[in-house]
Amino acid sequence: MILKSPAHNQKAFTLIELIVVVSLIGITLFFTIPRLHQSFFTPDSRKLTAWMQFHVKDLKNRAVQTSIVFILYVDLDENRIWIGHGAMDEEAMQEAESQALVLSGANRFVSVVYPGENRISDGTAEIKFYPGGYSDRAVLNLETDEYQRLSYEIRSFLPKVRILDDDALF
Repeated sequence: MILKSPAHNQKAFTLIELIVVVSLIGITLFFTIPRLHQSFFTPDSRKLTAWMQFHVKDLKNRAVQTSIVFILYVDLDENRIWIGHGAMDEEAMQEAESQALVLSGANRFVSVVYPGENRISDGTAEIKFYPGGYSDRAVLNLETDEYQRLSYEIRSFLPKVRILDDDALF
């Protein structure tokens, strides 16, 4: 009489198979979660995000290369943002202002916040980029047309803009 061993039962998964499946799911989530987060941006806020990422890094580099203080102007009343520098005459400043990025739809700048609870909610705020390679530290708070709040944090010594999902303060 031959006895059948329960070890030959092929109906269960091995530990190795389970580890491989869980690892593949984890790797897939690692790559899809950041893309999912980006898809929540409206087209206009996506455009502003790309503009901010490029220009903040570029302004820090240009300030170092040219030894000129560059200024990022944020017009909170007209929802516009543009670039100028201290050596510009009145005509050049008007030309730069005419090429401002204008937020469309119901998207709007809510405030610009500086360290020390200094908050500007109307008028024009200035964020300066110095020849030493640093800038003023500031947070631009934005409200999208879907009433979502986003914040763009410009950090003094880092070239990238940090994006937060809510109004930010210091």
